[in-house]
Amino acid sequence: KNPDCEDLIQGPLLYDFFDKEKSISTHMNPTWRSYMYGIWARDERGEDINGEPFEIPMQGLGVFACKTDKWLPFHPLFKGLGGEEGYIHEKFRKAGRKTLCLPFLRWLHKFRKSEPVPYPNIVEERIHNYTIGHLDNEKNLDSMRKHFDENLGALKTRNSIEAAEEIFKAHKEDPEMIEQMFFENDSIEVAPKPPKEDVEPRDLAWSGVII
Repeated sequence: KNPDCEDLIQGPLLYDFFDKEKSISTHMNPTWRSYMYGIWARDERGEDINGEPFEIPMQGLGVFACKTDKWLPFHPLFKGLGGEEGYIHEKFRKAGRKTLCLPFLRWLHKFRKSEPVPYPNIVEERIHNYTIGHLDNEKNLDSMRKHFDENLGALKTRNSIEAAEEIFKAHKEDPEMIEQMFFENDSIEVAPKPPKEDVEPRDLAWSGVII
């Protein structure tokens, strides 16, 4: 219906621990919490599966779409887990595009509250990505810095931000050389966490309530 669409397309998240179809999150509110940017939220317009598309500030990137020739890429210095949510949405808006929720485009998110995480989850890499993303979108770093100062500590936060700022600046001057150096020694290994003991179903339900 919209062959010339240049927007970023997303849809409501369905939770894996609720039975009711209306237990959805149509978007994220742009707020810092628990080392992350974005808090799940629901717009009632998304409950009607046949409803019209509407604009959202940001959303989890478990499912997203864009025409290939209209795609605005992530910054090449992104690394590891985190930092993409909110960043790519702002990048589209800065280019005069929209970020849309299509109520029918529903997807299931697997929350791993009772399982070991099978991938590296390094806070310093997340700060690195947030810094790169903010600088790429020409956004102020103050709110991000304040959040991580209060939750991680000023020294670790400052070191991660300053390192990201330095490499972002160098990348502007010589992208090819910096990318080669940056990923050349990308050999961080994280020991897998031991599996947790079996939990009762009521514990999983309680985890869902907290989320």
